[in-house]
Amino acid sequence: MATVNITVRMDEELKGQLQELVSKANMDMSTFFVLSAKQAVKEQKIPFDTESVFPSRGKDMVYDITEFLKINLGRKIVFDDVVNYVHASRTTIKNAFSKETGMGVMKYYTLLKIEKAKQYIDEGNYNMSQIANLLGYDSIHYFSKQFKTITTFTPTEYAKSNI
Repeated sequence: MATVNITVRMDEELKGQLQELVSKANMDMSTFFVLSAKQAVKEQKIPFDTESVFPSRGKDMVYDITEFLKINLGRKIVFDDVVNYVHASRTTIKNAFSKETGMGVMKYYTLLKIEKAKQYIDEGNYNMSQIANLLGYDSIHYFSKQFKTITTFTPTEYAKSNI
């Protein structure tokens, strides 16, 4: 993978605002700029065939996908969102992700959401409906069902077991 060094000059107020935004997104500055550049390419609808340009970029693609999923935990992401984000075929994504993680993209996304839910429960600042909402679930019941499938506990049972 090529490394690119970029120096950006900006006033202190803009720099502070940017650092606050990056901090809220829970990522470092370089990741923020890479994701921003990718989004700009996507919005410009610039043709970009990653499979021919980067034929062996499996690990990089998986990293990009996992970062995308992490910063979008509060949204309802579907597999086509991932396909559009990385500009690769469904098969390429499925094969690379499965090879690197041992599971499908959406299963991984669910695991991330449940881990974040456990963190929210442990912190004790939100009730279960708020946590479900923060993680993009339309239904507390579906959230509870997924939580129990992954952890074998309902969210309430998990909360009680950690007291």
